[in-house]
Amino acid sequence: MGPIVTLMPKNRSSLLNSRATLKRRPTPHSVVSWFGSCLFAVVYVAARPLCHHRTILNLIRRIASHIQRGTATWFSSWPVTPSESAAIDSLTETSADASKHYYPPSPSAGMEVWTDASLWGLGCILEWRSKQGIHTDTAAYPCLNMKAEDIYVAEMLAGLWGMTWAASRGHPTDIWFTDNAAAAMSVSKGHSTTAFGDEILCNLWNAGAWPRSIALVPSACQRADALSRGSFTVPTQCKCTHVAWAPRAGYT
Repeated sequence: MGPIVTLMPKNRSSLLNSRATLKRRPTPHSVVSWFGSCLFAVVYVAARPLCHHRTILNLIRRIASHIQRGTATWFSSWPVTPSESAAIDSLTETSADASKHYYPPSPSAGMEVWTDASLWGLGCILEWRSKQGIHTDTAAYPCLNMKAEDIYVAEMLAGLWGMTWAASRGHPTDIWFTDNAAAAMSVSKGHSTTAFGDEILCNLWNAGAWPRSIALVPSACQRADALSRGSFTVPTQCKCTHVAWAPRAGYT
């Protein structure tokens, strides 16, 4: 399993935008703790774990708390302290350097991205073809404290993780495979019914990782299903019939 790369977009304002000002100390919630724990998986920093970036984790918890309570909206200002801004700059620069070192760009090769989420965590498969044959990379991460109501967000975040990982390697996503209809339709339409979903879509667009097509597959045929449940037994191919369609060109 290769290193896990950053999901931070080039335009970091997409992560920081929200409208409400925190008026009371947020109470712990599954979305907040789960989203914070997932960031350990989706950000790769050479020799510097994200757990050391306390200012970033605190910022994420503030935003996630407002999103969970329904007091956050997209396209509005969020106060960011200088220390938070500097920490994010340092994190994204280090992660970008690491991904370039491990993954030299090869934009000619398209990629299949399979992502899935369960109450255990996230799973991702990247597969592409070259003159040397078929290449496959896999990754999985446990997300603690996840509840059933978090699955939609988990599926969206898994898709963001996989497609941004592919983009960081210089591969466009030819087809994104998911078994979650709500997540597939959100990316297809370019907008979501929730602030959290819009946050993820905008990050996907800013990262230059928008898929060329989407395929909704049955859960029984989801190749990343085992990874999302903690097993590294990955099916070699999908035996189900599926139809891929082109999404709208970006976040709207």
